Formats: sequence, structure tokens, C-alpha cells
Amino acid sequence: MNKLENKVAIITGAASGIGLAAAQLFAAEGATVVLADKNVEDGKTAAAKINQNKNNALFIETDITLEAAAQNLIHETIKRFDGLDILYNNAGHEEYFKLHELSNDSWTRQIDTNLRGSFLTSKFALRHFMGKKQGVILNTSSIAGFMPTQDRPAYNAAKGGVIMLTKNIALEYGQYNVRANVICPGIVRTNMTAAGMDSDRKGGFKKASVFNRAGKAEEIAQAALFLVSDDASFVTGTSLQVDGGMNLGGFWL
Repeated sequence: MNKLENKVAIITGAASGIGLAAAQLFAAEGATVVLADKNVEDGKTAAAKINQNKNNALFIETDITLEAAAQNLIHETIKRFDGLDILYNNAGHEEYFKLHELSNDSWTRQIDTNLRGSFLTSKFALRHFMGKKQGVILNTSSIAGFMPTQDRPAYNAAKGGVIMLTKNIALEYGQYNVRANVICPGIVRTNMTAAGMDSDRKGGFKKASVFNRAGKAEEIAQAALFLVSDDASFVTGTSLQVDGGMNLGGFWL
């Protein structure tokens, strides 16, 4: 307990799924948590529930694809809590199309949410971290970031980009005592993935892991906790696959 005591953490995409599980866990471990999401109703409800447990949480409505919104998220957090220690870029979006059927709008939505959003929030957080000479950035990629998956060319491209963006941050900002890592979940049942898992058109996911089950949001949150805590003080530039063995191959996605 208290692995994040006196830390201030921003989590994007925190109104549901992995982001919500991480917000609840980080708060339980002593962090002040800022939940960022476009979903105002669920975001406010999530923050209120965390505060009921006598933890400190704040919801900030944020569209991370907009530069002004990303800047406001970082600025308001620092202003409200006199600092920022952890940025967890978790917000994501995927759509299912083969490349020849993919529209420009769909491509843009997926690249903007999955990659541009991480770039924007990291840019403004890094300016603060450089000044205090300390900080942690954790980005959510996916197994889809390093292996091709059916009908998701834009999502694959964006998540692969997140991995390289993270490595670049780790390389360039280690001199400021900034750590940057990326977590790569496999199939995790969330609101975002449920449609693909249950789709008759896709045939569903034949096998979610070597354990014959999908992952749980709480399992990803536990891995995230390790990477943002001092337990991982010498870990940077790493892609941690939390995928139930999907990276071993032999799976249809």
C-alpha cells in the first residue's frame, strides 16, 4: 500500500475500462488522481466514487486530440495540486476496416486519439518535468503495436507509433530524471473491445490468451502501478506486454 503516496497522477481515458481501474488503484495507493475523459457523466461519477473512499480525485473534461485541451489538462492539474508526478496516457479508440475500405476520417480519428493525444499531453507535461527534474510518463500501446491484427491498419499504425514515441521520450529526457515506458495489453474486455469480441461478422476472438480467457482491466492496472511507482525506478524505454501470452503467436485477431 501507499506506493504512490504524495504523488499527483493524470490518467486519460479514465471514465471506464483500464483507465478507471488504474485511477481506482492509484488512488488506493495514495495518489491524488486526475481523471481525464470526454465522457463527462461517467468521469464525474468515477471521481465521486473514488472520493467516497476518502481518496483525492478530480475529473477534468478533456479531448486529448485538441492541443488547447491537452495543455489545459496539464495546467489545471499543476495549478490545483501544485505539481504533477505521473502522466498515464491511456485513452484509445479503434475501428474495424480493411485498408482499402478505410476512410480518411476513420484514419484521422484513430491516429489522433491513440498517438496525437499522447504526444500533446506528453509535450506539456515534459516542460514541467524538466523543470522539477523528475517525472514519469506511461503510455498505453497494445499487442497491436508490434504485431499486425485483422481489419485494424490505422490502430496498428497508431499503437506502433506510441511505442516509438515512448522510446524517444525515454532516450531524450532521461537526463532530466524522467522515465517513460509503454504498456501493451492483449485482449481485455472493456467497452471499447466488447463489440469486436462479440461480433458475429468478425467471428469474435477465437482465443484471448494461452489461459483461454480475456484479460481484466484490473490486471493491466496492476502492471501500470509497477511501471509508474518507484519499484520501477531503473526501468525506462520498456514495452511491457501484459497479454496472456498472445505475443507467442498462433492467435487470430
